[in-house]
Order: sequence, then C-alpha cells, then structure tokens
Amino acid sequence: MAILDNLERTTKSVAEVPVDFAKAGVETLVGENPLPKMKESIKRGLWDTVALGPRMLRDSVIGILKGTGRLTWNLIKLLPLPLPMLDSWKAERENVMLRTKDALDLFRFDVDSKFALPTLTTTHRQDAAATPQKMHAQAA
Repeated sequence: MAILDNLERTTKSVAEVPVDFAKAGVETLVGENPLPKMKESIKRGLWDTVALGPRMLRDSVIGILKGTGRLTWNLIKLLPLPLPMLDSWKAERENVMLRTKDALDLFRFDVDSKFALPTLTTTHRQDAAATPQKMHAQAA
C-alpha cells in the first residue's frame, strides 16, 4: 500500500498546482501577494515528482524484504526440525502435514482408478462391448 500512497501523494501535489494558481489569482483581487503560495505549490509538486522514484524503490525493497522474511519464517515453522517449538507451531505444522498427506492420498486414489490397466489374462478375452469399468472389475 505504500507504493499507492506515494503515487497518490505525487498525483495530489501535482494536481494542486493549478488549483493553487487559481486561489492565488483570487487572492490577488483581494490585494495579497500570490507569488509565495505559487512558488510553494510548484516546489511541492516538483519535489514529490522527483522523489517518487526513490520512494517507490525504497518501498519496493522493504516490501520484498518483508515478504521474503514472512515466507522464510513460514518455511521454518513447517520444516520438521527438532527445535523446541510452541504448541501453536506444532498444531499448525501437524495440520499442514495432515492436509498434505490427505491430498496426496486423494491424488494417488484418482491416479490408480483412472489409469488402472487390466491384466494380460483378461485382455485377450475382451469382447467389443466391454467398458473400462468392466475391464477394471475383471482385473480386480
């Protein structure tokens, strides 16, 4: 979100330059000097435009470092290391391992049921009306 905040800040300060010029024009009618406000508005718009690149680079690096740290920490929590851990870590790790095992078991079941081949003894006796389900039942 920091990158969006930087873009918003720069866009807002640049868009305020013509508005500040209009305000300064109105203040001229009242008798005030508009130049200091116009200069300040231009300086702020230019500074935010020039500083946008370094700000975005800084926020990108910080975001990458935070994301890398978060991924590394989650990886460390889930590794089966013999480290003293809090109970919540153990529960989270056991939950993930159990879900992974269940998912692999479901995948293994699907692969076995979809790609089961009949044995050689039943293949030469098949008639034209045999279906893969019948072939699988005969093989079992």
